[in-house]
Amino acid sequence: MQTSIDRDQFRSKLLKYTRIAFHMLPKLENPSILDVGCGSGVPTLELCRLSDGHITAIDNNQDLISRLRKKCIQVGFRDRISPIVMSIRDMDFGGKVFDIIWAEGSVFVLGFENSIRDWREHIKDSGFLVIHDQMDNLDRKLKLILKYDYTLLSSFEISSDIWWKEYYEPLQKFIEERESELDMQITRPIKREIDEFKRQNTSSIYLVMQKT
Repeated sequence: MQTSIDRDQFRSKLLKYTRIAFHMLPKLENPSILDVGCGSGVPTLELCRLSDGHITAIDNNQDLISRLRKKCIQVGFRDRISPIVMSIRDMDFGGKVFDIIWAEGSVFVLGFENSIRDWREHIKDSGFLVIHDQMDNLDRKLKLILKYDYTLLSSFEISSDIWWKEYYEPLQKFIEERESELDMQITRPIKREIDEFKRQNTSSIYLVMQKT
């Protein structure tokens, strides 16, 4: 019986939006990028393809970091991506070392305000912060961006309809078609997640900012 589901194939369908957000940044030569909460590295690898720089990718899950390391070797990015087991709560890089901090779905750990405030110290002067977060409390988030001395360069929404059609519906169909092959311990929490999404119809937003 299959005891895991590789979500990378479903997450990859959303990489078009990672590309849109990246191209909203000015062209940078050999940027130093921090990918916060990288998971198994689906956006990380795309950032490496899009840029000619170096990416530090952090996540507190050892298994996911191990998967990313294997991927880096397979696609020839071992020298350009540094996967590190590190908690977002323990980030310490010794100053302003990154041209870009990239965070897709990870600001919930510290909260939006704490994240944009605390991460400033790791961003070079006039560097950039790109966040992909839930659409809720947008007015407050825009005020916090100004409060902590960022300029919002651009933003765009990923609607709940897009999330359903491009991520959750294919994931649901995958589970339904292979129900007999999959361990219930694996499918049960995913089904709960899908049901929760259906109840909330959550949309999300990319916020592309520059440190001022």
